[in-house]
Order: sequence, then structure tokens, then C-alpha cells
Amino acid sequence: MSMATIKDILLIDPSREPLVNNGQARLADQTDEKVVAELRGELKMFVCEGEFARGLDCILSEYLGNLGNSSQKAVWVSGFFGSGKSHLLKMLAHLWADTPFADGATARGIVPEMPKEIRAHFTELDNAGRRHGGLFSAAGTLLAGSHDRVRETVLGVILRAAGLPEQYPVARFVLWLEREGALDKVKKHVEANGGVWEKELANLWVSTRIRKAILAWDKNFAPSEADVRAALKQQFQEQTGDLTTPEFIGLAKDVLLRHAANTSNNPEQLPCTIILLDEAQQYIGDSHDRSTVFTELAEALTKQFDGRMLLVAAGQQSLNDVELLHKLMDRFVVKVPLSDTDVETVTRKVSLRKKPGAIPTVTSTVESHGGEIARHLQGTKIGPRTSDDKTIVADYPLLPVRRRFWEECFRQIDAAGTKSQLRSQLSIIHDAVGKLADDRLTAVIPADALYDSLKAYMLGTGVLLREIHERIEELGVPGTTDAVLAKRIASLVFLISKLPTNLGADLGVRASAAHIADLLVSDLAADNHVLRQKVAESLEKLVESGLLMKVDDEYRMQTRAGSEWLATYNKKQQEIRGSEPKIQEVRNNLVYAAIDEAVRGVRILQGLPKEPRDLSVDRDATPPTPGGRGLTVWVRDGWSAAEKDVTAAARKAGASSSLIYSFIPKAYADDLKTAIVNSEAANSTLETYGPQSEAEGQEAMRAMTSLRDSAINNRDRLIRDIVSGTKVWLGGGTEQLHTTLAEKLKVAAEAAVARQFKDFSAADKASWDVVMKRAKEGTDKPMEPIGHTGAVETHAVCVEVLGRTATGATGSEVRSQLQDPPFGWPKDAIDGVLVVLVGAGHLSAKLNNAPIAAAQLDQNKITKTIFTRETKTISMADRLKVRGTLAKLGFKPKGNDEDGPLAADFLKKLAEIGRHTGGEEPLPPHKSVVFIEDIQRLTGVEMLAEMVAKKADLDTAADVWPALATLAETRLAAWDELHKLFDHAKNEPGAATINADIEAVRTGRLLLDSSDPLPPIRAKIAEILRKRLKDTFDDHKATFDREVAQLTATPVWGQLPADKQTAILADIGLREPDAVDVSTDATIAAALAERSIDARRNAALAVPTLAGQALRKAAATVEPQARSVTVEKTTLRNGDDVREWAKRAESQLLEEVKKGPVLVS
Repeated sequence: MSMATIKDILLIDPSREPLVNNGQARLADQTDEKVVAELRGELKMFVCEGEFARGLDCILSEYLGNLGNSSQKAVWVSGFFGSGKSHLLKMLAHLWADTPFADGATARGIVPEMPKEIRAHFTELDNAGRRHGGLFSAAGTLLAGSHDRVRETVLGVILRAAGLPEQYPVARFVLWLEREGALDKVKKHVEANGGVWEKELANLWVSTRIRKAILAWDKNFAPSEADVRAALKQQFQEQTGDLTTPEFIGLAKDVLLRHAANTSNNPEQLPCTIILLDEAQQYIGDSHDRSTVFTELAEALTKQFDGRMLLVAAGQQSLNDVELLHKLMDRFVVKVPLSDTDVETVTRKVSLRKKPGAIPTVTSTVESHGGEIARHLQGTKIGPRTSDDKTIVADYPLLPVRRRFWEECFRQIDAAGTKSQLRSQLSIIHDAVGKLADDRLTAVIPADALYDSLKAYMLGTGVLLREIHERIEELGVPGTTDAVLAKRIASLVFLISKLPTNLGADLGVRASAAHIADLLVSDLAADNHVLRQKVAESLEKLVESGLLMKVDDEYRMQTRAGSEWLATYNKKQQEIRGSEPKIQEVRNNLVYAAIDEAVRGVRILQGLPKEPRDLSVDRDATPPTPGGRGLTVWVRDGWSAAEKDVTAAARKAGASSSLIYSFIPKAYADDLKTAIVNSEAANSTLETYGPQSEAEGQEAMRAMTSLRDSAINNRDRLIRDIVSGTKVWLGGGTEQLHTTLAEKLKVAAEAAVARQFKDFSAADKASWDVVMKRAKEGTDKPMEPIGHTGAVETHAVCVEVLGRTATGATGSEVRSQLQDPPFGWPKDAIDGVLVVLVGAGHLSAKLNNAPIAAAQLDQNKITKTIFTRETKTISMADRLKVRGTLAKLGFKPKGNDEDGPLAADFLKKLAEIGRHTGGEEPLPPHKSVVFIEDIQRLTGVEMLAEMVAKKADLDTAADVWPALATLAETRLAAWDELHKLFDHAKNEPGAATINADIEAVRTGRLLLDSSDPLPPIRAKIAEILRKRLKDTFDDHKATFDREVAQLTATPVWGQLPADKQTAILADIGLREPDAVDVSTDATIAAALAERSIDARRNAALAVPTLAGQALRKAAATVEPQARSVTVEKTTLRNGDDVREWAKRAESQLLEEVKKGPVLVS
């Protein structure tokens, strides 16, 4: 298929079909033709791939998976401006509801390519909608609402989607009219009288047309229009603040059920609903209050709508990145992050998409001009790559190198991300392709097209100075070919100047004639050799005009302020070039920093234990003395010393020296000097002018910074080349002839380490950790893993350790001595041997003045433990005797090293038991532990020997004392219980005799007597208390029975139903006393612990009072007007007293009954 122009290969002609909405989605609900057309266009170009597809899949699958549960998980969509958040939310809103169009098409049918799993989700959603109340979607930006009324703002989004007024009271008014069947009548009446329904609703409380319409509908609604206004204001009050959550939920459910009634067969079921809120993060802003209310509202939406409400909110950042959003994390569990990774996919699917039949032609065109394409920006980090073959046809006419160049420019020019994201790149590429639409197939988008697309934005943000912009624009005014080329060159120089040149970020792209020409090629089939010549000529003319300045092979933009900075730079260059000490100082710092880095990069692991040996640099004029645990590299350089002096020193030291000798040749001296002068001059210029506030100064500073970074990169490259040529020798003069400096240093270091640690071989084993483990476990042959099966004390490392602990030494001291030359032994080897020798009894170990066994030693404890060589020994027979004694209290040593520590523990425990075999009265004095304390003053073998001598005493104590200590504990507890029980009986008859018995036990210290004196005393106490408890109960029971009988006999009480009587008795606490279990002294003690005798007596005395209260409550129930009257209480001695009292009582009661019923008490 033969294609004549660029537009012939594209599926969409960008010159005739502009981008819908210019690439920017807006969440809106207008229904005019333009908005509908835009929506249809957006659906048609929706690329349901990549992060968009993953986002839809995640949102829909989470929602459908939670249907049937009581709540849903809210979704947070994050991404910078232009990443497609609004676009995704808008598409989801219409795909959820499958928005229909006038011609019968629906949203889901218009989307060209939707993954089958997404379509399956929507099918399942439709089925769920049929089971429930249909489907409902509402989308909007929160920034359109009130910042002070969060709930009202969100509710407005729902109301607007339902076709209702956004204001809460107005929406309630419309819904009320609907329920009354009056909406159409009232609306038509308003419109018939010249009113616009929406405007009248907006002025509901002052609208005369609405008042007239209501009276026309129902003349009985109110007497007058003024009364209608008052009724509306009262029933549909204007909001003075935000809604409450119940108000929000109530109206939201009404609206959703209204939708269900109008669109489904399940009017009582809530629909499957999605609420999409754009710009939520901007809306919340820095307000803690809005954040709190929004969080609370999110919880209500997800939990109070029967699990059918899905809330989706969007913001520029993820919830983790902003402190105020942290409280939303528990609500918005589902995260959908968007980035710029889909920019390439979308642009290929929209603006760059090819007609199927054009792909072979494009492929052939690209292959035919592969040489020109492969030439562009060769050697840079964004130059041609083999992976370009996969995308070059899809991207054409945007070449992969140009796309990468644009992306890097975006990152530097647009740090905020407002132009580098999806909608902006889509628009820029669409416009650039549109300009090539009528060009032949070999036409490609030139890199300078980006400047024209961004220059307005760059001017607005200050990235592009107006002075530079005007001078660039002036270049193209003549309109000639040369003038246009000069303008394009200048614009590219400006873009390249924004790319980073600092180490690590440098892309290698420079504003050189070659790179500029590569980026300007706009036709692959043209004679681009001619273009390159013209670019070089034009650059020289631009330098002559003063717009550009040339630094080496690079060109830079020049402003008036930049000229001043350049003059200062040139002056600084001259000053520094004339200061040799300054140059030498900088050179030495750089050279030796590089060699130091190279030396530190060499890692030596000596022997099987892989003992690390660090290398360090010494740059003194004379060779240092080697030593310590690391290796030393003596470094000299060709600017301050001669190579022959270094080699002479190496030969003089001899083959036994472990010092490594090195020499840095004096290479690239002039180039390095120039690079140092340039970088220092640029840096000094920047320091001279300091930070700039004016745009011109900032641009000059950026140019000087770029110049400095370029000089530094060149300087550092030279330093690396110089240092890589360093020569290395071993002591004796053997030069290390290897390819790289790292190899030279490594081989030399491996030889030097063997010289410095000549006795290392004694400990050159890999299993010292196993030795230590076996020694702690008490194994017979702990050193077998390193091949030593003889007596442990004969191993070379053990011999050295024993020699250094004759008078005692800490583990730290032993380590320090044996890790230094000539040993260099691993810490694991030293520690393992210490533990082995302690276990074998050749060393004693004390930590904080207390013996410690081998099994308890670890690397932390070893540091502070004092190790001492043992001079005495003890026979195995005696050790077995000691172990027999230790076993009586459960101590079982696993090896000889544990005998001492466990013996110390045994003595401590036995002494403690002895001190508990008695005590203060009524206990007898405890057994003497003096002989044990004498043994405890000894240590090690001496202590064990003394235990053998005192074995009989120790065995007897270990056999007898534990039972005696246990008896003392038991009897003392019984003594305490006896006293508690006696406290209840101490005022009873017979208590004095019992007290005498108790005192006899105490003063006689008879508590541990074999006959146990306590049970008889306890029995006497129980007998007294048993009688007292029984008598008290009998009295309480008799009183209760009498009072209840009298209460039952009263007419008032009899008028109450049984359940009411029970309730009154329970209310005042009048209940029959519970029987007391006095069968044993234990049950007596439990009864008295629950309630004392005095408390039981008081309960019996309270019964008459409680009965009186019950009667008064009964009277108050039967005779609600009855009042309680108390008659005179007195002592009556004879008949006359009785008659006199009766007269007074009669008189009092006759007066009281005149006022109403009375209850006498």
C-alpha cells in the first residue's frame, strides 16, 4: 500500500480532528449537545489499558466481591495533575451507569477496546443492579462546593446526579411536591406565569410565583401567600451551617430509593451506587476540621447503605504522603495510584495510531533510513537503543530519541508535573503531528517543536526569560530559511541548557553543533549533511550576534546579566590560573580522595574464617611503620615525588614488610589544570553573585551552574583516568602488573596480610563457632570440628591464651592481644578457646565477682569476664561426691566447668532454705547456716574441696531442711488464719481461755511442734462462733417471719398483686435471711469473711424498718394521694397513759384525714 503523506498512515487525521476537551477531562453534568459530544469523544478515545485498566479492575472487583456484606471499602485514586484522575473518574461514572445516547449507543459500547475481564465485571454489575434497585452513579468535583459544608457539598453531587436541586432544603421541597403528586402542577403554574422553574427554586423562600402556584394547587394549604411563605420557611428551613450526618444519610437514601422506584422493579431496594469525588485532597487542604468531617462522612457512606455504596475520591498524592490524609487511610482501603507510565500507551493509541494497512509502509520507511535514525545523539544516555525497534513504528513520526529528549526536558522545565503528564503530552504530540499531516512519509517531528508548545507556559512560570524569548522570536521575523533555522537552533540551545550536567544525572547531551543538528532533522530522506553544515554556520553567527556564547564545543544562551557573569568568570579564571598553590591544593584533595576511595573499595577476607582486613591510605613523605589489624597503603604522586624514590623504599623494606607501596604518575597535567581552573572559577563566580531573586539573574546563575557542572564532570573524568594508572609494589620491590588498580591492590593486599599476620595459620579454621557451641554444651571433645582431638590445653591457640591469663585477664584484654599482629586471630577463635578452657577446668571465670559457667558465656559477657589460669585440681572421684550432694537439690552439672558455678548456686539455695526453717515467734530459730557461708567465701577448686570435707553436713541439711522449711511456711499460714478467725470471737464468752492457749504457742515458739498445737485451738474458736452464728440467724428469721405476717395482714398490702408485692420487697431489700453453713470451721470462716456477726445482727434489727417502708410503698401505689403520718412515740405505763395517748393520736389523725388518705407509721 502506497501512502503519500503522514496523515495517510494515521487512523485519525490530527489536522482535521482536534483532541476532545484539548485532552482535559471535566466532571460535569450538563446535557447540552456540546457536552454530550465531548463525552462521546472521550469515551471513543478512552484507552482502557495499563493503569486505567488495572484501576477499573481493582475498583470493580473489590466492589462486587463485597456485595452482600454490610459495608464497602472506599477507593483513593492518586496522581499528579494531568495523570488522568479526572478522566478515569468521569469514564467510570458513565461506564457504571452505561450512559445512553440519543442514537441508541451506550457508554460501554462506545469504548473501542475494553479488556474482557472489565466487561465481565460490568455484566456482573448489571446483574446486581437487577437484583437490587438498579444502578446509580454521581460524580463531581468537591472544589465546586462550600469549604465549610462538607456533607452538604457531597450531598449536592448526589442530588445533581439525580436531577434535583443541589441545596438541601430546596431538594426536600421538590421531593415533597413529588410525594404529594403536585410537582408537575406547581411547576407548570410557575412557568405559565413567566417564571423559570430553576431560578424560582433558587429563591424558594421569596418566590411569589411558587407561593401562588401552591395555593392554586391546594387553596387549603394556607390562608394567604404570607402564610405559605411562613410554612415553607418552617418546613424547609434554610441551612445556616453544614448538615448533620443523619440528615445527610436520610435524604441520600430518599434520593436513591426514588431512583430505584423510577428505574427498577425493586423500589424498596437501594441501587448499586458509586459516588466519585474529584479533587478531594485540594478540597481538604490544610484544614483539620474538613479532614475529620470527610473521614466521618466516608465511614457513613461505606457502612450505612447496605453495602451497596462505593465511594471513590481522588487527590494528587497518596494517603501515606500527607499527614492530614493519614486519618483517611482506615476508610480508603483500596488504593489506585496513577503515574505517567501510561503516557506513551495513550499517545500511541490516540494521536499516533496507525491504520492497519499502513504499518508495513512505516516499517519499510524506518528500515530504509535506519542509518540516519541510529546517528542521532549517539553516545548519550538517551541515544538509540536496541529496544527502540519495539516501539519506533508505533511512535512514528515521533522518533524514540526525540521522545526521550522531550521527557527529560519535561522533568527539568516542569518540576511541578503540570505539563509532563498525560493530558499535556497528548495535546503537544497531537499538535506536532498535525503540523506534519500533509508532509511526506519521511517527515519526523523535530525536537524543537517542544519549545513552541511550551514557551507560553515557560514564560508564565519564569523558566524562560522574556528577554531570551523575545530575542529568539526576533530571529525568525525575517521569515527566510536561514532565519527560521536560527530560531530553531536557539530554541534547542535553550532546551538543552535545562538538562542536568551534574555527575550521576548527566545525560551526555550538549548544545554542540552535532547534537543540535541531530535534534533538528525533520526529514529522514533529506540531505541532512547540508543541514549540519548550515547549523554550524548559523551557530557561529549567533555567537557573533551575542545571543549565544561558546564554551569549548558547547553553546549557551547569553543575556545581559549573563555577559556580566561571564566577564567575572573570565577574570576568576585568570586569577586561579596564576595561583599554583591553589591549584595544587585542589588537585591533591581530588587525587587523594579518589585513591582513598579506590583503596577502601578493596575488601580482603583472610583465611577460612574470612577475617576482614581494611585498607587505609598514608600520604606522608616517609613510609609509615605497618601494624594494627588493617593494612596500610603508602601513596605518593608524580607532582610531589619521584617514582624511583618509592621503588627504592619498597626494595629497602624487604620481603617481610607488609606495607603496600603505590605511585600516581603525573598524567594529563595540563588538561587537569584547565579543568580545575574552570570548575573553581565557575564555583567562585556563583559564590560572588550568590542567590538571585530576579529572573535575569536566576537564568545567568543556571547557565553558570551548568558550566560549572560540565567542568566538574570533565575534571572528575580526568582524575579517574589518572588514578586508574597508579602503580603498586610490595615490600622488596615486586611490582603488581595487573590490568586495573583494584586488581593490583587486591593481589598486593592478599600477600601483605600473610606477612603482617604470620601466626594466623594456628587459628585458620572455619568452624570456631561450632567449637564454642560444643564447649557450652559440655561435649567431651569440643575442638574436634577444627581437627584437634588431643588434650585441649595443647592446641597452639589454647597455649597462647593460657599464657596470657596466668595472673588473670578480661576477655577484652585477651582479644586485644591476640587480634593484633603477628596473630590476627578471629574473635570467634579467641572466644571459643576461652569457653573451651573454662569448660575443661583450666580457666576459672568470674563476671561481676561471681563464678560463671562455660554454658553461660557469650560474646557480650566474655568482654567483661575475668579469666584466671587454675593452679589446683580436683580428682574425678571428689567431683562425683560433690555432684551427689548437688543432685539433692536438683543441680546436675553437664561437665567439669559447671561444677563450680552450680556448686555456688547450690550453696546459695541451701543457705536460703536454712534461713526459712524458722524465724520470729511463734517459729523456733532457723537452722545455722554459718558453715555454708564459710564455704561460700571460697571459689573454684577450693570451694569444691571444702564441700567434699563438709559433705556429711551438707547432705544432712539438703535432706532435712527443705521439708522443715515447707512445714514452717504451712504452719505460719495456718497461724495467720487462726488469728483472723479469733478476731470474730475475741469478745465472746470463753475467749480469754482461748487467748491464753494462743499466747502459750507464741511465747513457747511451739508452731513447729510435732503435735501441731493449732487444730485444738481452732476447734474451740469454731464452737463459740457456730453458736453465735446460729443464734443470730434464728433471731433474724423470727423477726422476718413476724414482720412479713403483719405486712400481709394489712388491707393495703392485700390489694396489690403478687408480682407487685415481690417487686416492692426486692426494691427496698427486704428478703428472707439465707441459712448459714456452720458445719466446719472452714465454712464458718468463709461465712464470717462474707459478713461479720455485727453485720448480721444489724440486718435483723433493720427488718421492722424495711417492713414499714414496704407498707408505705404499697399505700402509695393503692392510694396515690395517701400521705405518711407519724404518730407520737412514747412509753405507756398504765391505762390512763393509754387513753391520753389515744385521744392525742385520734385528734391528730382526724385533722390529717381531712387533707386526704393517710398512712400511719
